Amino acid sequence: MTFQVIADGMVVAETTVDQRTDGDQWHLVGRMTLDPTDGAYVQLICSGSDPCIADALHLRSQARYNDGSLATTITLAPMDGILLLKQKAYRSFLPLILK
Repeated sequence: MTFQVIADGMVVAETTVDQRTDGDQWHLVGRMTLDPTDGAYVQLICSGSDPCIADALHLRSQARYNDGSLATTITLAPMDGILLLKQKAYRSFLPLILK
């Protein structure tokens, strides 16, 4: 299957993945700067007659959600999400920053 990131009507990133041999992991489609006015979306193109499904997309911001300090509460906008990392020593959750 081929994943394409479309922004402002143009393909800005593309990658082809064979999930039959390389599944159960994240695959990088590309790194780009997107603007909310670009009308960006991800398009999945299936090759052949076999069905293909993308069950999740992981979009990563270049900006940190916070400064890394402990947070007792987090408020997210609708349709936003955050990965939390449990710190056993502190029995708390911190934002997981993926680099």
